[in-house]
Amino acid sequence: MKKVNKHIVVLSLIFCFFFIIGILIPYTGDDWNNLLGHNGNISIMIKTAIDNFNTFEGRFFSRIFDFIFNYYRILWVFVNAFGMTFLYHFMHKMISSKKSFISVLIIEALLLVDKETFSQIYVWITGNTTYFIPFIFMIFLIYMNRDIFDNNSDGKINIVLKIFLPFLSFIFSMFVENVSIGIIISCLLIIIYRYIRYKKVDYLMIATMFFSTIGLIIMLSSPGTRNRIDDMPEFSNLDLISKLFITIPRQLNYVFVKNSFLLFLLLVVINYYILKNFKSLKRLLLLIFMNLIPIITLVQNQYYNVFGHGIKYIAVLLDCSNLFVFSYWLLFLIICIYLVIKFNKTNNHKVLFFFIIAVINHLAMLISPLAGGRTSFLSTIMLYICVIILLDGLQLNLLDNKKFIRFNIICCVMLSIIFISYYSFCHILDSKRQNYIDEQVSLDKEEIEVIMLPEFYLWNANPWNDWHLYTFKMYYKIPDNTQIKLIKFNFKK
Repeated sequence: MKKVNKHIVVLSLIFCFFFIIGILIPYTGDDWNNLLGHNGNISIMIKTAIDNFNTFEGRFFSRIFDFIFNYYRILWVFVNAFGMTFLYHFMHKMISSKKSFISVLIIEALLLVDKETFSQIYVWITGNTTYFIPFIFMIFLIYMNRDIFDNNSDGKINIVLKIFLPFLSFIFSMFVENVSIGIIISCLLIIIYRYIRYKKVDYLMIATMFFSTIGLIIMLSSPGTRNRIDDMPEFSNLDLISKLFITIPRQLNYVFVKNSFLLFLLLVVINYYILKNFKSLKRLLLLIFMNLIPIITLVQNQYYNVFGHGIKYIAVLLDCSNLFVFSYWLLFLIICIYLVIKFNKTNNHKVLFFFIIAVINHLAMLISPLAGGRTSFLSTIMLYICVIILLDGLQLNLLDNKKFIRFNIICCVMLSIIFISYYSFCHILDSKRQNYIDEQVSLDKEEIEVIMLPEFYLWNANPWNDWHLYTFKMYYKIPDNTQIKLIKFNFKK
């Protein structure tokens, strides 16, 4: 009972953290557009989504939910906080460790995703709705079928859920392309794993996968999707090899270079295998090869996060389009996979399950011009699960040390306070921006000053192109013919 209560307390704290942040963050970027023109009228939302389906994008259902969650913001705050809480619960169940440190580590992993992912998934309403909401459905599918690698789960699914699951899979597969593929691959792996374990065919998952595939096909074949591809001819007109030359380095960048904490945990696992299983010169050479560039990368990333710019002398080591850097990370990945296959003796079937989903999501983005932090979130979480499972299997006494656990709990608390303090500042600054804009508009000025919000851990907080400038003016009720001058807020006034 004590363990259950601790888990509930942790879940409650995670919910409160994301609820508070959801209240504090300002509308940014595409949020401005998704607030306009419908006044919460669902029929107008559907009509606009149909227009977008025919002209701009095939993401029909995500567009409707974008309108709903931006307009009824408090609903999004609850849904996002619940989704993040469920994500922690899901990772906790999938890793299924009895170590207290692993529970703390999961929280650290969620808080220490790279800042681009954090700003696009956690605190950008439109990005969260488009990419995170269908992801929650995907991991819910896995969670409901966790008996395929968990003997403590019976695998029974409520009859009502059985009826609606294929229908829901169709809806969520028309949110965004890469998560749709993730849903389909998850269903396929569940079918395969269930057959291997029980020698039974899972017809519910087959139906779910079928409806997901239909939804993906409709989305990809929509007039809007074709128009959007035509609007990016510099990429879409390239042959496959040329696309891969562009996107493979980019994906390696998101897997390794930007995910500092994930890379750090992976190094712990890999170094353990090397130290335990190799001797003399071979051990030394492996340690140098597997650590030198990754450690430099970690230092560079943290320097950039603190000071806002890189260390120019080592910047080349972060450029995955460089042939040397690309070749290194490719070989690094191959050696990591070899060491895991060779020396990890537990939960290989579970690690393989999540690793396949992560890899296929990245492969899906190799032919897309839209890869970024938000498209890599799915793979990042799947890889975190893999690495933490591997870390849990190591015989490290440090992971059971109470002082070490307390230290990491303090780190989580400090991180939470820092994030809440930062977004409180952004909230106050956004209010000052609104008041200052209203004051100048009332004076009929031909040019008004607009206070800039920090772009650090916020996504497109300021108008940066013609479209965002247009929607920004409409959101803040600035006359169309009024000029805008972006300024930094003067704290001395």
